[in-house]
Formats: sequence, C-alpha cells, structure tokens
Amino acid sequence: MAQIKKDTSLRKAILQAAITGQLISDIGGESDVLFSNEKKSKTKLDSEADLPLASRVSKRNSVVSDSERTTPSPRGYAPKTPNEFASFENQNSVSERSERPTLPETGKQLLDRIIEERNKKLLADWEEKQTDLFASNDAHSKNAKTVRSEQIRLLKKAKKPAPIVASEIDEDEIPFEIPENWCWCRLEDICLVKGGKRIPAGCTLTDIDTGHKYIRVADMKNGSVIVENVKYITDEIHDKIKAYKISKDDVYITVAGTIGDSGIIPDELDNANLTENADKLVLFNGINKYCLHFFLSSGFFQEQISDAITKVGQPKLAITRIQNFLLPLPPISVQNAIVAKLEQVLPLVDAYENALLQKEELKSALPDKIKKAILQEAITGQLTESWRKSANIKENGKQLLDQIIEERNAKALAEWEEKVKTNPKAKKPAPIVASEIGEDEIPFEIPESWCWCRWGELSELIQYGYNAPAKESGRIKMVRITDIQNGKVQWNTVPFCEISDTDIQVYQLRKNDILFARTGGTVGKSFLVDEEPENAVFAGYLIRTQYDDKKLNPKYMKMFMESQIYWNQLKNGTIATAQPNCNGQTLSKMILPLPPLEEQEEIVKKVEELLELCK
Repeated sequence: MAQIKKDTSLRKAILQAAITGQLISDIGGESDVLFSNEKKSKTKLDSEADLPLASRVSKRNSVVSDSERTTPSPRGYAPKTPNEFASFENQNSVSERSERPTLPETGKQLLDRIIEERNKKLLADWEEKQTDLFASNDAHSKNAKTVRSEQIRLLKKAKKPAPIVASEIDEDEIPFEIPENWCWCRLEDICLVKGGKRIPAGCTLTDIDTGHKYIRVADMKNGSVIVENVKYITDEIHDKIKAYKISKDDVYITVAGTIGDSGIIPDELDNANLTENADKLVLFNGINKYCLHFFLSSGFFQEQISDAITKVGQPKLAITRIQNFLLPLPPISVQNAIVAKLEQVLPLVDAYENALLQKEELKSALPDKIKKAILQEAITGQLTESWRKSANIKENGKQLLDQIIEERNAKALAEWEEKVKTNPKAKKPAPIVASEIGEDEIPFEIPESWCWCRWGELSELIQYGYNAPAKESGRIKMVRITDIQNGKVQWNTVPFCEISDTDIQVYQLRKNDILFARTGGTVGKSFLVDEEPENAVFAGYLIRTQYDDKKLNPKYMKMFMESQIYWNQLKNGTIATAQPNCNGQTLSKMILPLPPLEEQEEIVKKVEELLELCK
C-alpha cells in the first residue's frame, strides 16, 4: 500500500497569514488608532521609514563578533520566552518615553534600535581593543619616543570599524504587502548566522554521558530536538570543536541532508555542540525566537530556501544565502501576539490534519484489510459454509487429491515408457505419494470434505524462467516481474530476447500459468495468466507453475497465493540475503487446503463478487 502524505495545506495557510500580518489584524488596528491620535509624532518618527526602499544605504560587508548577542540592552535584559516578550516592549528609557509616551515601537524603529545597539557594541569593542593595545605597549616600551612610534603604528593597524547599516532592499524584491508598522529587512540584520562543526575524521559519537552533548540533524524533529536521541562526544573531541555550540536562545536551521527545517533548542541542550549540517541563528535583542521559527517554517521562507540550495554536488544551504533571506519584521508586541495565536491555533490544526490523515489511511487500507479477511474466510471454508449444506458434492478433497496424484503417476509412467524405446537406460520415475502433514503444521481447521496437501503434489510443473539479455527487438517478448503491474502485464514495456525454437516450446507462456517472483523486493508476488497471452516467454527471475485445470481451478490457486498462510510460509522459507530469494523447492513444500472442485469454483465466484463490491 502506497504511503499517504499528510495534508499540511491548512498549516501552511495559517503560517502564511502570520508572516503577512493577516493572522492578527486586531493588533495592527490598535496600533493604527494610537498612531492616528498622534499624527504629528507619527510624521516625525516615520519620516525615514517612508522613504523609498531603494534609497536606503547599501548593505554592510563586515562580520561582527558573536559577543554581540550577550550585549546588555539599554532597555534592560534580552527577552527569551513569549511571556518575557510581553513586558519587554514597555521597557523604554525615560528620554524616549518623554518624546513619544503613547506610541508603541514599530518594526522600522525596532530594526534601527538593533543596528544602533550593534554599532555601539562594535565601537566599544574597538575602543577596548585600543586600550588593551596601548596598555600592552606601555608595559614593554623603554622610552616615550618608542611608545609614540608604536602607538601610531597600532592606530594604523587597528582601523576603526565601518558602521553597520540596514540591508538595501529593492522595491521589486518585495513579494507582498505588510502592515504599515512592519518593515522589510534581511535575516542578517536581526541575527548572526553561524555554522556547526563535524567531529574529527575517525572519531565516533557515544551513548555514554560525557557531559558534552552533540546535536545531529537526525535529532531535530517538529521544531525542536529529541533530547532522548542525542549522542555525546569525548573530552578529546570536545576540546577540538568546543567553539561550535548552540544556545537555548538560538534558533537552528538544517543546511544539509534534510534542508530548511528550523526549531528551538530545549533548555537541557543549552550549549550543546552542533553538527556541521545545521547552522545557528544568534538573535539580537528584540527578536522573538518562536516567531522567527514560525516564519522560517512558512511557505514564503521555504521557497527562498529551495531557491538558495546549491544544485551542484551535494545539496547544501550556504550561510551567505541564509543571511540574504528577506524577512518581514513586526514590532515586538506583534511578534508576541503572533506566537500566542499560533501556539493556540497550530495544535488544533495538527489534530485536524492528523485526523484527516488517519481517515485517508483507513480509507486506503480498508479495501486491503477487507480483501485479506475475505480470502481468509475463503481458504478456511467459512465463506461457503451455507453453500455446503445444500450442495451435492460428488468428490471430496481427499478423493480429488488421490485422483490428481494417480493421473500424474500414470502420465509419468507413460512418458518413461516412451523414453525407454529410444533409451533403454532411462530411469523409471519414483511414484508420487501424498505427503505426511504433521498436526503442528496445520494452522487452522477446515471442513471435513476438504484436505491438506502440498503444492508440489498438485502442480504438474514448477519451472524456472529463461535467462537472456533484454533487447529492444528480437524474436519473442520476455516477461519480467517488473512488467506486471496491478495484475496485468504492461505489454508496451516488455522487452524482446533471442531464443531458439526449441526453447520457445519449453518457456512459452500459456493460459492458466501462474508466475511467481523468486528474488528481490517483489519475492512471492504472483501473476495468473488468465487470458491467452501474447507470444512471449518468461524471464529467469520468475518461476512458473502449471496444473490440470480440469481438476483445479487456477483462480483458487492464485487466491491462495494472496492469503496470509501463503505469505507466512513464504517468509519462513525465504533465504535472507541482500536480495531475498525463494526457490521452487520452498514453493513445492507449502501446505494448502484443498476443497472439492465444485467448491473451488463456488469460492472463486463468491470472492470475485465480494471484491467487486469493495472497489
């Protein structure tokens, strides 16, 4: 049965509504009212935001240090949870409150503040570095002249850093409209993107708790990390890759193998080592990590990710391309409201989508389950129980088996007598006798008029197919198991082969043949040739069985080959190798219930009627 994919269209639609600002229009409306009451202040504060996007300053090229994430905010601490974000928006300085006491911060003002704080930290780091350099020089210099000379050299060497500016975004890059109090930016404007690190060559992970956790992409599931699956690294490995850790305040994004999944790091995995197949997004103050994760999961971001994946060699998502992703940036209050709404709605959406999936799986599996139940009823005799009460059975299953064996022995003896005429040394065939079947072999009870027997006692022929290379043209077609789909031979895909006239007579398909796959992933799959076939032979990975259709109904035999008792015996007799295989001897030893011929026909009739109703 083909695997059914979960329908996530509703979830995608809700995430798209979140990233476009449509999910929480009431928050936007409240902001609009506040802004309309302070038109003068609005004009002053938004004058820069109203400029055309193309006129913004060009994107910076410098890379700032990872220490920026820990910089204390002039507005207080950096919020890390949805509840903390609720109060963070009101932590403004006294001077700012005096300028705009009633207006919440916009997305543009948030972006400006983030960049301002980053520049302050960048400048402070540079100044601290200068102080350290001069202090070190003073300690080692012998005279003032040498000190001054060295100071001039250091000043030239330690160039003052260029200020960070917001990324330039052209009008034609903007894919959709966003609320007025949001703004467009790039991912690098609001976070640092840093990679993980693979363990050194020749080293392995361990299940032993060494205190050094190592997060793999395989551990990243459903927007989080499965803590129970996390492996560990030794002290020696940790010393080599300890610089590549991820914080619980960061967001991960997978960049190789499974690409584009994002999520939150659980508290238990704070400062765990990170795989090279994922990057961490180190967020600046004022960015809600939960909101960013939801945005990264949206169709808008997934399209950007798909377009950014390298197409040459192993697919991978480069850091520079992640940094360049477009992002609609809401104010802090809106980020928090989006998270609150999604945390309320998405569990309901997941439950709904899971219910739909279960319904579709049940709908898909039901015909197969019903078919198995019908076949089980058929081969146990329960399907025809009422029929037997009024039927006039001329010959029971045991008598039918004896007659089949008797006729096969007579045929074999006649063939031997013909051979002896030309080859006096031809060996006389051993007579076929009914096999002993132990009680421990019998899986269920059958009607008294039936009997247990083995496949080899019923089959006149168990024959391997013809081995030859497949060709686009040739004398005759050669059916392979791959040419059989949904109970039909796809004759347009069947290749040709070269074969002698003698072998054609030996391997040519005939009506009522049953073909059986003896190797590979389809081992055990069978096919009944129920119509006059095209001129064709069968390939070497198939086994053919033939019967006397005056004594056995081929469709009953085929139904047995779809029953659970058949598959159970096949599984026990299959040779477990890289390519599972089953031989003719395994098939000949299988036991099966044999009803009288009249009941075989009645079983086939009833099964076909019932299966037709299941379509």
